[in-house]
Amino acid sequence: MFRIYRFAILAMLAAVPALAVEPVDRLGAMQQRASQQRMEGKVIEVDPRTGFVTMSSTQGALKLHFPPQVARELKFGDTITAYYAFTKDAGPEALPEDSTRAFDAPKAFGEQRMNGTVSAVDEGKGWIKVRTEAGMLHLRFPSEALKTLKQGDQIIIDLGFTKDS
Repeated sequence: MFRIYRFAILAMLAAVPALAVEPVDRLGAMQQRASQQRMEGKVIEVDPRTGFVTMSSTQGALKLHFPPQVARELKFGDTITAYYAFTKDAGPEALPEDSTRAFDAPKAFGEQRMNGTVSAVDEGKGWIKVRTEAGMLHLRFPSEALKTLKQGDQIIIDLGFTKDS
């Protein structure tokens, strides 16, 4: 019995290096938080065929994309809260299960993850345009979240929304 315990202890000690934690990248963590956005606004356009939704907010008009079956639930004038964020794409070697979501919104309609290419960055005004397979998104972020982004960067966008009553 003593041999079994000794073997179990040795096995656990051998596993300790696998549990090592990566040092925290403070700048990356700050950028990650800055890229997480919650924006309230009114729906001003819905394309139920493609899933594109344009909403007017105090920051300007955002162009978002949701699955078409979800976008059909929206109509002009609806008040929604959009949750969105981006993270830089780790490249083709990264597995989906290895990545973390850019932002975990409250249980929301239309939650989805999209890959895209940054088409334009206006760091001063805090706007980016992102080309996705579905089309072009227009998203607003604080300027500090856009400091490391440049045209051509591959990013992952997480989107979701809740419909206010």
